[in-house]
Amino acid sequence: MKFSLPLYLTYLINTFRGNIQTILLGALNTISTVGIFTVASQINQVGRMFHQSIVISSMPIVSELYGQGQREALARLYQTMTKWTFTLNLPMFLTVLLFPVPILSIFGKGFTDGAAAVIILAWGNLVDAGTGICGVILDMTGKTTLSLLNSTILSILTIGLNILLIPKWGLVGAATATLTAVVLVNILRLLEVFILFKILPYNLSFLKPILAGTVASIVAWTLREWFHT
Repeated sequence: MKFSLPLYLTYLINTFRGNIQTILLGALNTISTVGIFTVASQINQVGRMFHQSIVISSMPIVSELYGQGQREALARLYQTMTKWTFTLNLPMFLTVLLFPVPILSIFGKGFTDGAAAVIILAWGNLVDAGTGICGVILDMTGKTTLSLLNSTILSILTIGLNILLIPKWGLVGAATATLTAVVLVNILRLLEVFILFKILPYNLSFLKPILAGTVASIVAWTLREWFHT
């Protein structure tokens, strides 16, 4: 129960957070922005699917390595999984970053107003992927109370920022609230893992996907501008 109950409460809080944001957006802005925000969120769901698949597959491995006391192997796994989650998320992020309007226009011209929001949410996904499996490490090493605390902080930040930003910025405010909360909580998770286990998710090999993504984005942006002209 000490291990499972915090995880169960974490799941409930995360579910509540997603639903309350939709309610706040409809209450503090317009119903149409709810539809646009939902589509923007679903577009970024593809990147989250890659991240979640790696997160789930890494759980038993993290638990086994920690149970056997193999801290160096755990550190290597942490770095490898982080690089893969970031690398798999990067193509989707670049696609959304460079072509938000064409993607949203698939759903109708009215949805193109969410271009800025879909980009902001994509940044949030990239940050989440770029911090790797820090949440898994906390869960699979028995630190589920910390996970519950992190989810509570994430929910409070998300709700508070939504209340503050939606009346001013509408759709962009909701997306900015999500990004800000995700960035802050993921930094907190990184710090917690480092303090507890003295490991970081980054090494020099992390530069490879960054360089590849930079080159790909420059080429894609050049081609886009060339075809526009």
